[in-house]
Parts: sequence; structure tokens; C-alpha cells
Amino acid sequence: SSDVCSSDLLKKSGIKPLAVLTAIGQIKENFSQGIDPFRKDDNRKPLPKPVRYAQIIYGSYREKLFSNNAVDFDDLIFMTRELLMQDRELQQRLHKRWPHVLVDEFQDTNHKQMELIQLLSGSDQNVCVVGDDDQSIYGWRGAEIKNILGHKLNAKLLQSSDPLWSTDKDMGVMKVDFQIGRAH
Repeated sequence: SSDVCSSDLLKKSGIKPLAVLTAIGQIKENFSQGIDPFRKDDNRKPLPKPVRYAQIIYGSYREKLFSNNAVDFDDLIFMTRELLMQDRELQQRLHKRWPHVLVDEFQDTNHKQMELIQLLSGSDQNVCVVGDDDQSIYGWRGAEIKNILGHKLNAKLLQSSDPLWSTDKDMGVMKVDFQIGRAH
């Protein structure tokens, strides 16, 4: 097949699909920050194989998504952010409907996600974030630890020295709370 996005070609390359999707996400993140990810730089060290492959297939990948009326995870974040930036009335309606924003695994948010959180929380900045800077695992996916260490949200930092791992007893209480919440 001449299709550069074909799974056969990817298998032959020995590159893991997740590595290519990660590189595509990085390309989109660069575009969103006004950086041309395809710019040639003679001083830059050679790009890893998944990044080179992602650069080769990026156009075809975007065309496939478009022709299938589909988006990927990065598009969901980016397009929602763009929509809220352009449509302040929609942003206000969403904020009125959901005046509080809860973000779990905050340490694993990237630049686009942080902007989306700020847009969703509106001027009130009613945001509750949960995260652990020692547990950040998505740096390879663009996560920025500075979001939790030097957050720009109007928030109070509560720290706990105790691990917050759930026990079966805790989960039972949570299930009851969620059931009560649905009953109202």
C-alpha cells in the first residue's frame, strides 16, 4: 500500500504506534505555540525515529482524520480551547452551567490543557486540582510540571504528607456519595 499511515508500514519500521502518536501530539503542541515543528535547524541534533516518521505522515494523518470526520485526543483539547477563545458567550454559558472545575492528575497537564482549564474556570477561577509533583509521568507527552509547582490559578495549596491511596472502605463511601449525588 502507498498509504504512509498504513499499519504494515509502521510495523516494518519497528516504531511503536504510541511513540508516533506522541510525536504527532508534540507537532500539534508546537503549532499551537506558534513554533514550526518542520523547520530545519542545522544545529539541532538528529530527531528520534518516531518524530521523523510523524513528520512524514502528519499530512496524511490529518487528511485521514478529516475524511473520517474524526478527531484525536489532542484535537479535542485544542479545538475546544480554540472554540472557547473565539466564542466568549459560549465560554460564559459553560461557566454558568458548571461554575467549578475539578482537574485530577494536574501534574500531568500540558500548556494547551492549562489554557483550557483557565478558559473553563472563567474569571472566578473556581478550580480544584489534585496532583502530586512526585508522580508526574507524562513529560514525554508534553506535561509541564511547572503547572503544579508554579500554577497561575487563583488557588490555595493544600499539602498532605500522608499517602492518599484508597482502601476498599474508602471506595464504599465514595460509591455511596456518588449514588446520593445522582438521586438529587
